[in-house]
Amino acid sequence: MVKVEVFSTDKEAQEWLKKSIYTNHDVVSSMISELLVRATVYRASPEFRRIHSLDLEGPFTKEETQLLCKGLKPEGKANSFVRLYSIVGMPYYGFTYASVNPYDSTIFNSYDSVKSLAKRVYQEVTKKEHEILGIKTVPMLYTILEPLPFPEEKREQVRKSADFQALTLEQRILCEQELEQYREKGLTPTETQALVLEYVKFCN
Repeated sequence: MVKVEVFSTDKEAQEWLKKSIYTNHDVVSSMISELLVRATVYRASPEFRRIHSLDLEGPFTKEETQLLCKGLKPEGKANSFVRLYSIVGMPYYGFTYASVNPYDSTIFNSYDSVKSLAKRVYQEVTKKEHEILGIKTVPMLYTILEPLPFPEEKREQVRKSADFQALTLEQRILCEQELEQYREKGLTPTETQALVLEYVKFCN
């Protein structure tokens, strides 16, 4: 079942996210503990000594790592995080995606319809590289109704980018003004319902 959590304020969303962070930490920690036990046993095996006869302290190969991770089962579910929004004053939608840690997210912007937004969200959350030790994360979709400014840490990244550095002083000032005025708001009930319907189509 696909569900989009709706929060009135960013503060409410942050409280919800904190609980999920603790859950993710416990899930990942249990998997790492199991993996370390497997690695210790394997390093003492004749097979490891045969493959790594020249360097018994060397790292595992990619194939060995995949074998060690095979069959790992988390104690619970690890979640990824998708914040959905529309851009105030512009006919565009966007989302942020974070795997495990909601405070380390990537921005995906400028989708001109809920349908294209849903498609891009589905493509991102199903990428194999987002798996943790071979385990798929369960995406948690949410939206925050309170208009949010462009994050300061992301704004700083813009300032340090090569594109920004290449701008004239006048262009930089204009860019700063646009970032200052920029706001993201949560999806409306109608938009949320439409996104869920489109997202489900990609899941089937």
